[in-house]
Amino acid sequence: MFANILALTYAKPVETQRALIYLPIHQNPNSFVRLVVKARRDPAALANPIRREVASLDKDLATFNIRTMEEVVGLSLAQTRFTSTLLGIFAVVALILAVVVV
Repeated sequence: MFANILALTYAKPVETQRALIYLPIHQNPNSFVRLVVKARRDPAALANPIRREVASLDKDLATFNIRTMEEVVGLSLAQTRFTSTLLGIFAVVALILAVVVV
């Protein structure tokens, strides 16, 4: 059974959780279907076999934007990490200025 999971993906981990709706894919056709694969070995090594398998099912179906979960989480935290780093730099500069001026 294939199903669309609506309102499940969050842009940022700090977003509040919303209601989830599970619908069969045939009731809600969507051009943005994601395939998630759990791997016991290097997930990046599975990219080409997955592409070949998808192509064997439908040669016109494009596979793109293949990422590991670490990359997805890293990208979702990038803005927060940048903001925290920038705030830390400003705090150090303010501390230095406070020491020098006094």
